[in-house]
Amino acid sequence: MARYCKNCNQNVAVEIVSSTNEVVCAHCGSPVSPDNILSPGTIIGGFMIECELGRGGMGVVYRATQVNLERPVALKVMSEALSRDPNFVDGFFREARAAASLSHPHIVQAYDAGATPDGIYYFAMELIDGETVDSRIMRKGALPTERAEAEQAV
Repeated sequence: MARYCKNCNQNVAVEIVSSTNEVVCAHCGSPVSPDNILSPGTIIGGFMIECELGRGGMGVVYRATQVNLERPVALKVMSEALSRDPNFVDGFFREARAAASLSHPHIVQAYDAGATPDGIYYFAMELIDGETVDSRIMRKGALPTERAEAEQAV
């Protein structure tokens, strides 16, 4: 698997040091990000990682840039452990196809989904900047029913 090495300033092959299980650059030996943490600059399927946005049951979501179109995206990357299970992989792509089949101003737009030759499964979607629903609820409490219904009706 290729990862971004800050010392080499490029994506490089990595090795695992058997005595410590540390992930290091195969070229210079510098430590690189461990599994499921992709360093800024790492390119996955044409999307360059900027930073981690959050974690969920299936993997990690990153803020990334779609390199060829120079647009920001949210890039969901399936965890390495789940990527070994064909049922989870199928579910991951079902989610991407379901999102791609929808078009509504209040639903994020799906852009791309795929797998790298290294077996990294990803799903790229529209990036929405702003507060999460969880943060909003923690800050102000539950959304009033009238407001939620009004938002849903739009």
